Amino acid sequence: MSPILPPYPSPWDSSTTTVPTDANPTPPQTRYYYFAYGSNLWLEQMHYRCPEYTYSGRGVLRGYRWVISKRGYANVIPSGDEIEEENPDELDSYGVVYTLTKSDITTLDMYEGVDKKPVPSYLKVTMGIEMYEKGEGVELPCLVYIDPRIELGKVREEYIGRINCGLKDAGLPEAWVEKVIRKWIPKGVVVEELEEESETGHGLEMEVL
Repeated sequence: MSPILPPYPSPWDSSTTTVPTDANPTPPQTRYYYFAYGSNLWLEQMHYRCPEYTYSGRGVLRGYRWVISKRGYANVIPSGDEIEEENPDELDSYGVVYTLTKSDITTLDMYEGVDKKPVPSYLKVTMGIEMYEKGEGVELPCLVYIDPRIELGKVREEYIGRINCGLKDAGLPEAWVEKVIRKWIPKGVVVEELEEESETGHGLEMEVL
């Protein structure tokens, strides 16, 4: 069994991440903030998986560093004092905030393997995301999918192109991408056509997004 992170203090509660009514698109419906930091940075994939999504802006998760998990997908894990001293550029994780409907989240839950036994592929937690382009102190409570396993690994080949397409769409800070993500994801590999294929052949790839 891989090492497991201790329980997060804020398991996802839909009421804590609900988008205010006056911020909802027309027609009004219940929506939830969601922070993407992996392949769902890629807008084509988001449109395929979550057709009702809306884009809110770029954000940063403070105190968690971006890594590739033992399973070969993106993850964010607590930075720790050692990272702060030796690699301060890796302290935080940048990504994109979307709003999703309940239907969108149900679909993502399947991709993320939240019901997988005995250990879920990803946990659903609520975390504060700093919307750094919208002024100091602007923070949104977001749904975040996090792999509870803290072991690091090698990226899956098919995942590289998805991340690169996402980075192109997301426009995250270039210096951070070069220092952090490029340690795991090489340049030059892209996906020409979106193909949703799972390890099990059921059309669902369990990955953090």
